[in-house]
Amino acid sequence: PKCNDDWSIDYIKVINESNIKLIIDDRESAITNQRLLKVPPKLKGIGLEFDIMTTHNKIHKDLFVKAGFPQSKICVNGAPQSDYWFKKTYWQKLSKLNSDLREDRIKILFFSFGERTYMNFYYGNEQRTWMPFIKEVNDVLITILEKYHNRIQIIYKFGGKVKRDTSDDTGRFKNAVKKYVKNGSLIFMNNSISSYDLIRNSQLTVGFQTSGIIEAMNINKPIFYIAWGKLYDDIKKTLLPLEDENCLTICSSKDSFFKNLAEFIESFENSTLNNQQINEQRKSRNDLIDKYFANSDGLVCKRLANIIYNNI
Repeated sequence: PKCNDDWSIDYIKVINESNIKLIIDDRESAITNQRLLKVPPKLKGIGLEFDIMTTHNKIHKDLFVKAGFPQSKICVNGAPQSDYWFKKTYWQKLSKLNSDLREDRIKILFFSFGERTYMNFYYGNEQRTWMPFIKEVNDVLITILEKYHNRIQIIYKFGGKVKRDTSDDTGRFKNAVKKYVKNGSLIFMNNSISSYDLIRNSQLTVGFQTSGIIEAMNINKPIFYIAWGKLYDDIKKTLLPLEDENCLTICSSKDSFFKNLAEFIESFENSTLNNQQINEQRKSRNDLIDKYFANSDGLVCKRLANIIYNNI
């Protein structure tokens, strides 16, 4: 869990009272500037005891150090899930993920998000939400399905917290796309299917402020970062630094999102240019992966097992 979740804090306190050794591998990799500003004060003086904590990157470690946790007990080990990219034995074929997925269709993986996703309590009394942005994104997806439904499959992916990743526009969207769900051009998926397997088996990944965008940089496939609107413009410097044309394609308006999607689908068979562009993006992608998924080398779990063993 995340060490700042209320239930995990209560659980850790019980462990402390029981005098049992405690090793924490905190799962949060995507630390924004605003999270780094707002969370540490809430954790200060909370009185958690542990033998060692491993974090996924240096920013992650800095959050707990700022909260007053003992620096000597915190080490950057990396994200265990990053081992996936180095362990092909765990890779699932397309046919194993969902029987409706087709090899002969262009698969577009879309990471869903909700009205206040990525904002949490970090912005005080801010009343604006992502709702206008979400409606425009859904409108583009509807139009793309109307035009290209016989050539594509959009995988509309929800995370583990479905309420977080949906909005008041979800009902309207589902009503508008019923026929495309029925003919298999649109597939809704929950967290029971690995995002990594979907990233690897899709031809394009699309998302907003999600670590899935960074994770998609592990493979040489196109990524579209969608982000626009007044709220985004006002707070984007406090969010994850994903708006980087050296890593991906930036869709900064409803029109540019539609244009880029349409061009990608139309030119998919002649993707030499895309491959050349992605090769040029490799270094910048690796730099961002190293920043948020440090020490990605396929040995993170082995190191964690050794840390646990050496401490017990």
